[in-house]
Amino acid sequence: MSMFCLSVTHIPKTKTLRAVILLAVALGAGSLFAEGQVFWQDGGVVVCDSTASGGQAAVSDDSGGVFVVWCDRRGENGSIWAQHLDRDGNAVWQQNGEFVRDGNRRGINQISALSDGRGGLVAVWQESDELVPRDRHQVTAQRLDASGTVLWDSGGVVVTGADSGFTYEVAAVSDGSGGAIVGWTVVAWDSTGVDSLVVQRIDSLGNLCWGDPGLVMATKYVELEPPEICSDGAGGACIAWHVSGWNGYPVAQHVDSDGRTTWPGVGVSLLPPGWFLRRMTRLSAGYMIAGMMVDSMNAQRIDDQGQLLWGPDGCPVYRHGTPRRTHVFHGPDSSSYVVWTEERAGDIGMYAQLLNASGERQWDSLGVEVGSTNDNESSLFGCVPAGAGFIVSWPYNSGGPTDWDTYAQHVDTAGRLLWGDPGLGIATDSGRQMWTPCVVTDKRQGAIIVWGNVYYPSVRVVLTAQRVGDVVGVAGPVSTTRPQIAIPSRPSPARSAVEVYLQRPSESVNIADALGRVVRVLPVPRGETRATWDLRDVKGTRVPAGVYVFRQHGSGTMLGRVVVVNP
Repeated sequence: MSMFCLSVTHIPKTKTLRAVILLAVALGAGSLFAEGQVFWQDGGVVVCDSTASGGQAAVSDDSGGVFVVWCDRRGENGSIWAQHLDRDGNAVWQQNGEFVRDGNRRGINQISALSDGRGGLVAVWQESDELVPRDRHQVTAQRLDASGTVLWDSGGVVVTGADSGFTYEVAAVSDGSGGAIVGWTVVAWDSTGVDSLVVQRIDSLGNLCWGDPGLVMATKYVELEPPEICSDGAGGACIAWHVSGWNGYPVAQHVDSDGRTTWPGVGVSLLPPGWFLRRMTRLSAGYMIAGMMVDSMNAQRIDDQGQLLWGPDGCPVYRHGTPRRTHVFHGPDSSSYVVWTEERAGDIGMYAQLLNASGERQWDSLGVEVGSTNDNESSLFGCVPAGAGFIVSWPYNSGGPTDWDTYAQHVDTAGRLLWGDPGLGIATDSGRQMWTPCVVTDKRQGAIIVWGNVYYPSVRVVLTAQRVGDVVGVAGPVSTTRPQIAIPSRPSPARSAVEVYLQRPSESVNIADALGRVVRVLPVPRGETRATWDLRDVKGTRVPAGVYVFRQHGSGTMLGRVVVVNP
């Protein structure tokens, strides 16, 4: 039974009415709307039911499924485990995962999960050695085949040992041939005081290819942040890092499959002094990076020869704000997306911008708000390309300090929110979903999201995954956990006002136009199950003729529609 009924007055018989009704019929056929839907079981598929302890990483298996790697409490000092879910959400490996490495050291963190391109997985992580002073770290890697069997040494391949210095930040990408390219920053612990950035390639057999300790990319004035690494598709990679100091700047260098640098000097300066490196992505040709300075963000594009394509200053992404986290990735036709979190009016939200091949902004200069955390502290989110747009997922505070839910949103090339406001709720139970969602492609223009449910008061952690995507059309349920949707049986063209009836109380209803833009948030009196819309938008201006959709505020569920005609 529908949660909403629509009561309207004045049904004129005009050409305008007929045209608007034809639009409504088109919408009923699903020509302009796409609903979000979860495809696996309600609440998600359990990856690990109680022993996960954080730090999860995920990567597509290239066949519509996902590999997940995480820190675990099993074992005296913790451990690393992995699981493979197929395209239907079934666990391919044993329940609660396959053992990867015993945590015989003090801490495990900074896990990377990489596809080996052959149906298996490469995992890279950092671990602390309690027997070595100054809390120095070791970087280790392991490869698992499609059956979950470890292929390298049982303890993993030591990429760099704890005696080489304080390994501070680690990043890794696939080399496209069953191995990995790993980069890390090193804080010198000896009298030299020289910090450095080092990269190493591991081949499919677990051999270190670029010597000992690896290829040293830079020494001195290396910012102690993880390097940005993008595979070049030929066994090499582009590596970007930040030269530290008050007038520091981002630098990039290309390394071929044999460990030789190919661009001039130490590397190419990407932006002027004062700009800080944020993220980098591989485009169809070349690379794009985003950098920030105080309250601004600029982007730069470089070709495969290291030439700057957007001038020495790059192109502006936005002004007058400070991003907390940033993601960049390719868009259609050599364009690129930039997504970031930023606090505005006391609330941290996710904002996005689309840059064309020339670096020109395609959306509002302040960016498009794609989601809100309803909080002023959390800035965690993940996103991935989906079709021509992208899917983003984040934690949403639905009340008190332990009331965190996980939401997702699909954004198209026009910056429209396809799954309503605030998005598709994929985990809205009594858990506290506070771990950064890992978002990977499902190879079907949707995404697989992996997150941790922290249940109180036992503080039990359940690592969970869910596949999400579009369902074109607006009639029918979008999830078995949601109410059935029924189009009102009586005609709905309206000239003056619409009475909205609810079967149970709700705080408010979002009203969106045919392009998915929210024009009004309609408050519902406390305890009431009815509200009246006067056909005006948030500014008090009467909305133009067209079809308008009612969505449940909080869940984003589409619950009904009305045709509005000119008075």
